[in-house]
Amino acid sequence: MKKARNWIACLLLISGMITVFNSPLTDFLIESYRPVVQATSNSKTTPEDWSDVQLVNLFSVAKARVSHPEVHVIGAVYNEKMHLNTPIANGVDNTIFSLCAGTLKPHEKMGQGNYVLAAHNVDDRSHALFSPLYRNCHKGDEISVTDFNTAYTFRIDKIKVVSANDVSILTDTRQPILTLVTCDSSNSKRVVYVGRLVTIAKYSKLPQHTRDFLTPKYKIKGLI
Repeated sequence: MKKARNWIACLLLISGMITVFNSPLTDFLIESYRPVVQATSNSKTTPEDWSDVQLVNLFSVAKARVSHPEVHVIGAVYNEKMHLNTPIANGVDNTIFSLCAGTLKPHEKMGQGNYVLAAHNVDDRSHALFSPLYRNCHKGDEISVTDFNTAYTFRIDKIKVVSANDVSILTDTRQPILTLVTCDSSNSKRVVYVGRLVTIAKYSKLPQHTRDFLTPKYKIKGLI
């Protein structure tokens, strides 16, 4: 009986520790992810499995870290002031969405048409994924995407809340725009940020402080 009580006490202690440290550990596993950036011409099949996507949590992120070599990271979406520095991966599935922002349409190209990315909003204190975007982005702010050869900067001029099933955000455009999608605090709606292209620059010509902000998070081979 005493042994049983001790086991129960241990289980309760472990459960309590997981509850207390769940958010910090989840953030750490996401933010310490250091992907290899691959060329966009990679011929791997792009995953498009919406049914696989779940709410982000410690266990899904830990599993994704084990599976991360399967993720095809092609660049980053960033804003230094917001502490936004999120890998961009081709496609949609739970592994991608646990660690990155994913492209929502096949064959998307940075700086062309409607470039649509989605990522989780983790919590109010996190710098992971699109949490900084949800917390800090306002109209007039600038968000950039880069493949580490070229950087495209967009000025946000529309912010709207839509239903989770609204597919109008995927509509292509002639003019280059950036569409970023994340969930609201209740996870019942989607917050959409739309920006128009304002500048294009070679990555090597970006300010040193910007490259210092971005580069340590990624393993970049033969791209810069």
